[in-house]
Amino acid sequence: MEKTMIEFRHPNFNEGLGIYYLVKKCPSLDLNSIYFYYLLCKDFFNTCVVATYEGQLIGFLSAYRKPHNPLSLFVQQIVVLDNKKEIDLEMQMLSWLYKKLNPITMKEIETTVSTSNKVSEKLFKQFAFNKGFLVKKSVFLKESQFGEGIHEQEILYTLTKMRKEYENV
Repeated sequence: MEKTMIEFRHPNFNEGLGIYYLVKKCPSLDLNSIYFYYLLCKDFFNTCVVATYEGQLIGFLSAYRKPHNPLSLFVQQIVVLDNKKEIDLEMQMLSWLYKKLNPITMKEIETTVSTSNKVSEKLFKQFAFNKGFLVKKSVFLKESQFGEGIHEQEILYTLTKMRKEYENV
C-alpha cells in the first residue's frame, strides 16, 4: 500500500457511527458512546483526523485544544485498523494534525497512555523527538480511580516545545 493513496482530513458529522465501529474493532481502546463520536465530529472536527484508503475509514485521531490553555492540545484517542499499522498511520495522522493546527501556536501536546501500551508510548516519544519537544511523564489516574480491577493506571505525557518557537504568539 502506498502512503500517497491515503487521504487525511478532518471528519464530517456523518462519520460518527463509522468511527464508533472503527474503535469498537480495537478492544484495547476505551470505547465511548456513539453519541460521543458524533459530538467529536460536530464540535471538535478541526482537531480530529480521519484517514481513508480507497474511500474506507482506516484511522481516526481525536483531540481538542484545552479550554483553559488554547496553546495546548490534548490527544484523546488514536485508532488504526490492525491491517494498516505497518504504514505508521498513527504518526502520519498526528503529524498531519500538528501541521494543520499551525505549530507556531502550539506550545504543548498532552495525552494519557496506559502503562502497558508500549506502542503509544513509543509513538509520542518519537513524535516529541522528531518535533523537538521535551517529554515529561506523571501519573494522571491511578488504577484505584477507575474502580476495582477495571482499568490500569494512565500516565500523562506532556510534550513541551522549546520557548523560542512560540513566545512571539
